[in-house]
Amino acid sequence: MASVIQPGGILGFVARDVQSDIINVMSGALPGYGYHHLGIISRHNGELLLYESTTGERPPCYITGKYTGVAARPLEEMREFLSTQETQLWYFGLRSPLYADEEARLDEFLLRQTGFTYDMDGALHSGGGLLFRSIAIILRGEDLTSYFCSELCMAALSNVGRVQTSNVSKWSPNKSARYLVRRGVTNRPWRYL
Repeated sequence: MASVIQPGGILGFVARDVQSDIINVMSGALPGYGYHHLGIISRHNGELLLYESTTGERPPCYITGKYTGVAARPLEEMREFLSTQETQLWYFGLRSPLYADEEARLDEFLLRQTGFTYDMDGALHSGGGLLFRSIAIILRGEDLTSYFCSELCMAALSNVGRVQTSNVSKWSPNKSARYLVRRGVTNRPWRYL
């Protein structure tokens, strides 16, 4: 069923504000039409959580109580929080649901990353146009000491074997969204909010 949210699925955030528009332009999308932010769904103790890495205003993390960096928040709480803002959420469900062992590895991986700081330098390097991004990838390489949003999502999917990449730090939100659909990792998105 297309309307079921499951672990491993990705939520893409779409908004029209200056920061979102800049992220879209820098990562190859039109303002207001691309994904300025991504998060990944996992199940922990039976509850669906949205894991994301952000500097934005959010409810506190379900696990650490922190507001920024890598944090987990109950999906329904985030939906309610975002419904008061002008943000659309688009759900990219996995083409093939996770097996039980994959779901356990996803939850374990994301729990270990919870509390890591936001990777502003990595986020800037993942965007910035083709030439700047290509040079940054060569010089910077993969860095998992902190995370930006799409880096966290791609690292998590790589950890469970759904994405093959040599450098999760090179993936901007829009590049990730296009890749996941084109490679058949996820279905085309449907609007969740």
